[in-house]
Amino acid sequence: MNTRFTYLYRDASNWKNWGEIIVSGWRNDAEERLKKTLDYGEFFIADQVNIPQKFFATIDDDDHCWHEFHSLEKTDQEANDSRTIDELLTAFEKVAQSEMGWHEYFRVA
Repeated sequence: MNTRFTYLYRDASNWKNWGEIIVSGWRNDAEERLKKTLDYGEFFIADQVNIPQKFFATIDDDDHCWHEFHSLEKTDQEANDSRTIDELLTAFEKVAQSEMGWHEYFRVA
């Protein structure tokens, strides 16, 4: 059993670009742990936790670097990220607990 992490980027005009990664393993407490690390319980900066950024090709001054958590769900699909669910949660926890936390910047990869 693996975990599908679904997220999105919502630009200044409310256009959405969805993404997902699949990590190995599953934890019943994963969503609770994850939400504790997110800004306002839902926002994160994908680049800081090595998750693909979902920006649009055209970016204007009103856009931002934040992505939104959507869901975690069990899946039988093969992992497409080298991390386990524990490693993914640890990455989020490290950023949230760091001195800088989720720090805003804009860098399109």
